[in-house]
Amino acid sequence: MSKRKPRAYKTYDPEKEGYGSPEQWQKSFTQVMHQSVPADEAYEILEVSNTASWDEIKKAHRKKALKFHPDKGGDAKEFAKINAAYNSLAILRGVKQITA
Repeated sequence: MSKRKPRAYKTYDPEKEGYGSPEQWQKSFTQVMHQSVPADEAYEILEVSNTASWDEIKKAHRKKALKFHPDKGGDAKEFAKINAAYNSLAILRGVKQITA
């Protein structure tokens, strides 16, 4: 029996790809994710009325998150804005606690 050579996999280097180090990317993404969005703007981003139930808000968030998810070919910044709006409304409605 002949021994097979191990496969040579291409290593991914985000710095060579122009994205900076993973730590820099994570830090900038975290800053966008945790920014506070005013309530009226959050409702506008999620395209729901300010009298919408929490279930309607969750449904709108899921729909927009799937549309703009970076793994599905969407825009990462828009995805982060959608999540920030959802998190702001969750805190405003008392569904989520603020953690530092």
